[in-house]
Amino acid sequence: MLTLTQPSNVIVSSSIEPDSLEAREYFVSVKDAGRTGFLLGPYATHAEALRNVERGKALGEKANSWAVFYAFGTASAPIGHV
Repeated sequence: MLTLTQPSNVIVSSSIEPDSLEAREYFVSVKDAGRTGFLLGPYATHAEALRNVERGKALGEKANSWAVFYAFGTASAPIGHV
């Protein structure tokens, strides 16, 4: 079962460009009904997280048949905050 929470200090974005704020770590994220969770990571770069979105989606759908209705993408947080 997937459990989704909304961590603090997290940016969830539809942009494929990495942010240029403070040092960050990146995750494959899942969203459902306003809830956000991390599936995979942390990764050192946004590109690494993007390359793993499909793998995260497949793992989510294997764990929960309702995951076909979830949104999968990436999220970032300051290093050490997650």
